[in-house]
Amino acid sequence: MPHTNRKKKSSTGAPAPKVIHTKRQEVEDADGWTHVVEGRRHTSRASAAKAKAQEPWLQAGDFMENGIAYVTKTLEELGADQEYYARLWRESEAAGQLRRQFEGRKLQVDRVVVLGLGSLQLARREGRRASHTQLAALRSVMDIIDPTSSIEYYLQDPHFSALDKEYFNSLGYKVLEDPAAFSHITSSTLVYAIHCYAKVYAEINKGPKPAILVATDTKNFGIHTPADVVKEIEDLVEECEQTEFPQLRHDFSDTLIYWRGDCKKVVVEEKASEAVSDNVLENTAEPKSAQAVEPNAESNTGADAESKPETAASEPTAASEETPQS
Repeated sequence: MPHTNRKKKSSTGAPAPKVIHTKRQEVEDADGWTHVVEGRRHTSRASAAKAKAQEPWLQAGDFMENGIAYVTKTLEELGADQEYYARLWRESEAAGQLRRQFEGRKLQVDRVVVLGLGSLQLARREGRRASHTQLAALRSVMDIIDPTSSIEYYLQDPHFSALDKEYFNSLGYKVLEDPAAFSHITSSTLVYAIHCYAKVYAEINKGPKPAILVATDTKNFGIHTPADVVKEIEDLVEECEQTEFPQLRHDFSDTLIYWRGDCKKVVVEEKASEAVSDNVLENTAEPKSAQAVEPNAESNTGADAESKPETAASEPTAASEETPQS
């Protein structure tokens, strides 16, 4: 029988399947997300370097700047996106809770400094949503503080795109390059710095302490933060009143509002106390009706005259019914 090198076919007539050995690889992108992908068991250094360079594109970005992936937008689209997320914010329960925290306070604010808002063009949808929602929340607060739109706004974030800057300028905001915004913080400034790095808060403390600071709970900076930075942060919020920022998803997680100076005072409390004082003075006066009671009306003498002041005092005034806001 002649010798042959041909491979023997399987009994079914189909060629034997080719086995490709692969293994899973963990790839970390520019934002710290880890992706598990399938790859060849044997990968050359050139192939690994190429895969590393393409990692940010796993976020489906349209272009990159300084290692950050962005999506292409127009100025009109940014405005439409902001209106969409602003509507969702206005309809949320958190929006009403935040508004009540600011209403009634002595808000001595003449400017706003926004730090680390994030780009409205980030490739990551969750990042864009958080930035838009945080901006919408700030604008709703400023409707209370600055109804005439006379306050200056300064924004700073190294990740702002050219379109971000154009959009903020269209709103009347000034975009500054790091670290210029810190020099614009005064004792009558509202600083809006949500989810920033510890060094950002430490830098704020090197100048005048702002009247209102919206920031990450300073207790979150612990053993992984240098001791000198922690001390700066603790000093920044010393003697401040603290209230929780209302939550919506995780866009404001671990965020507090730090009130300083006159901003800690609630006008509603003062009005209520003044109204109660006036009411007490009126009720301590002798009722005129007691002098007009006839002698033979013993059943009503004294009883009505003494009970009227008590009844009047027990009825809450409109001012006393108001619940002071903390």
